[in-house]
Amino acid sequence: MKKGLQVKVNHHYVWAYYLNGWAVDNKVYWLTPKGNIAHDSTKGMCREKGLYKISVFDPVDVEYIRAWSRRCSEDLQKQHAKQIAPFIDISNAIRFARSKNLNDPKYIQAEEVLLNNYLEDTYARIECGARRCIDAFRKGDTSVLNSQSDMIGLYSYLGHQVMRTYSTKSRFFELAENQISQSSAYGEATRLARKNWWFISFMLGENLGFSLYASRNVDKLILVNNISQTSFVTSDSPVVNVHPENDGLHRAESPEKLDLLFSVSPSYALMINSSDKWGALIDGADENDVVELNEKIASNARYSIYGNSQSIIKANRKYFGNW
Repeated sequence: MKKGLQVKVNHHYVWAYYLNGWAVDNKVYWLTPKGNIAHDSTKGMCREKGLYKISVFDPVDVEYIRAWSRRCSEDLQKQHAKQIAPFIDISNAIRFARSKNLNDPKYIQAEEVLLNNYLEDTYARIECGARRCIDAFRKGDTSVLNSQSDMIGLYSYLGHQVMRTYSTKSRFFELAENQISQSSAYGEATRLARKNWWFISFMLGENLGFSLYASRNVDKLILVNNISQTSFVTSDSPVVNVHPENDGLHRAESPEKLDLLFSVSPSYALMINSSDKWGALIDGADENDVVELNEKIASNARYSIYGNSQSIIKANRKYFGNW
């Protein structure tokens, strides 16, 4: 079967190319679901079956999404309208084919490809837009930030990386259950949210990326050089909010302020800060700094942490999943 006709059912929520920044002999050390430490290829890591499988829109779905969009600025609403348009076209095409009872295997295969591959491939393109920045950061080079297109690609990638993970999906619905009363309206809202989360999360990722880019001249961007003997780690939720005012938040509360930490390799981490807490890291991160940042990364993880040695995973295993 031609590659373009293959159905992608195992969807990745963290880029394997990114995880390979911690690879030793083409494998990374990681914490398994049973709490053991293994050394394996990144192939198959941070994947969830059907995570980005799109649904066929009904009119109520489109109105539900537009209601979310109307909370945003006019510029973002226009962007959302452009983003949803191809998915509406896909829904209309599939609904038309189904109405004609087209049972030809080719049509059925084409439908499965559209439903399973379109958003997965969209995220892959977003990742490619950040590759130049990630490659440069891993060499300690920030000159790439002089390119507007590369900065846009980076911020878009970071925004989507926050919102696209399986962990974010789980947290969203846990928060919803705590904040919305159990009623018939709750049931319908939950149904619509679950059916359309794939697009809501995409839209929210776009919003966050836009916000980060819009505030680029206000926020403080630092490429933190790890000058210690302890490596940075990463996780299945690799972009972490480490703003000091969030430390006392209950897990059911949503943070309002952002200091974003994104380790790009064992030696470097990107920070985009609205607070002044991390300003000293512009001169490099010493042992205590790296231990503190790794603890925050591991605590924010939902399913695993990744590193370049068995010892670094072992050192952070005790912090894992304390979000």
